[in-house]
Amino acid sequence: MIDISTTATFDRLFDKIPKTIQRKAATKTDLFRANPFHPSLHVEKLHPKHHEVWSFRVDRAYRVIFKFV
Repeated sequence: MIDISTTATFDRLFDKIPKTIQRKAATKTDLFRANPFHPSLHVEKLHPKHHEVWSFRVDRAYRVIFKFV
């Protein structure tokens, strides 16, 4: 299982999004922990590729941005 850390900025902004999206994000994050490349997450590497920044979809409007460390 993957350990996840968040930034203070993420925590502050996460509290401002709708509760329905927060619940979806929690569900998708649990799925990410179990299988980071599950097809339903639509994981993709963002540009520029040399920064090793990735994202997965919460829904069509929201994405989680992350780095593997």
